[in-house]
Amino acid sequence: MRIRYPFWLVLLPVAVTFEGRQARACSLAGDTPAVIDLTVDNGTVPPSAPSHISTEISRGVGPETSGCGTQSASSCDGIGSISLRLSPSTDDRTPAEKLGYRTILVAGTPPWGSAVSDVAVLMRGETLGFHWIDDADDDQEAFDFTVVIVAVDAAGNESDPSEEIRIRHGGRDPGCAVDGTGPRTPTAAVLSLLSLAFLVARRWQGRFSSA
Repeated sequence: MRIRYPFWLVLLPVAVTFEGRQARACSLAGDTPAVIDLTVDNGTVPPSAPSHISTEISRGVGPETSGCGTQSASSCDGIGSISLRLSPSTDDRTPAEKLGYRTILVAGTPPWGSAVSDVAVLMRGETLGFHWIDDADDDQEAFDFTVVIVAVDAAGNESDPSEEIRIRHGGRDPGCAVDGTGPRTPTAAVLSLLSLAFLVARRWQGRFSSA
């Protein structure tokens, strides 16, 4: 009696081990537009200008390889983000938590296009955030642009602009890495293991075929 074992039955668990991914879900909070009500007397004095602004940039990343060669990915891996933290403005009529903030492009081009936003939005805590599709890999283009921020009260009065905020990132080119952190592709060890599994499977198949 001949028992035939297709060689892919041996390769399958190996391939699953090294190509399997653990998906991690994530979510991004959307912006909330500021409410401007011209039917109510909300005053004519503009808010104070935003100040003490700092920037934090996060780029898209490729899947991470953990123990046993498992690749771990998230639905947010391809999302780039820029966070602007600032001291809230003040107004004589509008509470600080209801003040809107409008970001105005002064120079350069943001990674998501030529415009930033013409809509005044509420801050999340003390932060304004921008997100864009940055691709889920480790090869990222550089960008360099400058914005200012104005505060907007419930009457539509706008503050003086903040100081200019230059936002830039040098990008990443994993193909030119010299520190050993290149593109996340199967290593030589993994490829060697797959080749060995293939040869073993063919040998097993030959034994059972001649039985």
